[in-house]
Amino acid sequence: MGIKIDKELIISRIKSHYGFKSDAELARFLGIASNTLANWHKRNTVNLDLILTKCEELNADWLLKGIGLPIRKYKEQPDGNFSVVNDIAEKYVNARIGEGDYQKDIEILVKIITIQEQTIKAQEQTIEALSLKKKR
Repeated sequence: MGIKIDKELIISRIKSHYGFKSDAELARFLGIASNTLANWHKRNTVNLDLILTKCEELNADWLLKGIGLPIRKYKEQPDGNFSVVNDIAEKYVNARIGEGDYQKDIEILVKIITIQEQTIKAQEQTIEALSLKKKR
């Protein structure tokens, strides 16, 4: 017996994580027509391949099952961006603390805090959505 995946919760998690207020915003982000998203709602389906491609920084376990943290872990690249890695501790190693470039360390820590704040917000919204669903 497989795990039942609630497609409405997947859509809700994406919207809450990215701060989308409407389905139209989500549809634009995913690169689909609004009526396609409306059909997903109506049929309780989603295009998982598309979603996982467009939301690559999201943890698939959280997105699909609500397990774990919303954000995958990242590693800073030479261009200042972050790429997905398996161990968040690598962020701190890459921060080069003690090398005298404290401004860079601060920027990295601000990015990490921002990711953590987004994770907390998304978790709060997921809890709220689950609470509302339970009350129905």
